[in-house]
Amino acid sequence: MEFHVVYISDDNFASKLGISLLSMFEHNLDLQIVVHILDMGIDALNKKRLQRLCANYSAKCIWYEAVDIKIQLEKMKLHMPVENNSIATLGRLFLPEILPSDIDKVLYLDCDTIIEGSLKDLAKLKLDCALGVVKDVNYSFFKKRPELNGINDYFNAGVILINMEQYRLTMGMQNLKEYIKKDYLFADQDILNIIFKNNKKILSPVYNSVNRVRMVSPSCLLRWMGEDEGELYSIKKLMEAHTSPIIIHYTSSVLGRPWEVNCIDPKVSTWRNVYSRSPWSEEKLTMKQLSKSNKIGRMLYRILPERMFCAIDYAFAKKKCSNL
Repeated sequence: MEFHVVYISDDNFASKLGISLLSMFEHNLDLQIVVHILDMGIDALNKKRLQRLCANYSAKCIWYEAVDIKIQLEKMKLHMPVENNSIATLGRLFLPEILPSDIDKVLYLDCDTIIEGSLKDLAKLKLDCALGVVKDVNYSFFKKRPELNGINDYFNAGVILINMEQYRLTMGMQNLKEYIKKDYLFADQDILNIIFKNNKKILSPVYNSVNRVRMVSPSCLLRWMGEDEGELYSIKKLMEAHTSPIIIHYTSSVLGRPWEVNCIDPKVSTWRNVYSRSPWSEEKLTMKQLSKSNKIGRMLYRILPERMFCAIDYAFAKKKCSNL
């Protein structure tokens, strides 16, 4: 059985895409993976490395030229919510126009992911709605903004299992340009949450273990988010995502991201181990210039009890949200 996986990247994230791919291949040797890459400006060397990597694991690799879409998006001068993120991520809104119509189901992955386990259950899952998603672990004041009125179970769009037939049908009825012009806080993630608010299946958080899930214990996490057990996920499910994630998602945080020399993410070594075995192992890690608030945040994370750190982070994030 073929399992279709799609990535979108420009050259800035091509190496991260490759490292994510390598981790997926290593943990899914029993799956016949077909990789679809929407190319928003990947250079010849990185493209050759990606093709060779797929060939080494007998995986089919299909390329789609998407530079024109990137140029259109750049002309709109959109707000990108995550520092140093590429506008290429908005390309997932255009998947129905790009992917072949005979594909029934795909797994979309952000390039800043590492696959630490089997994807076989996702490959077998019969999705009777448009999307299979993981709830976003973020503060309620970010998830319950006025423009998101009526949305329950706001999800993170870095990992999405997509029923392409329903996705095409629903997206075909939308005026995407009007959505994009509104310049939502979390860009296409907000847009997808609005469009598919009643057409999604909630998956286990092990399939999208974001930075906050890894930073503190599950019981503290629920207090930190101001959510009751079950409203986000149960402590048991959060513990699985904390200790045994299948997909690790290195979302932006005060702890940094694993390709930065000074990253202190609890799972930084997981990414670095794959990086060291990849065709990009000679590519130097970057040095992030930390702001004063970043430095203070990292110091507090290191020295304070997690409850106290979470309380301070909550107050800082709420103030930041009120200024947006």
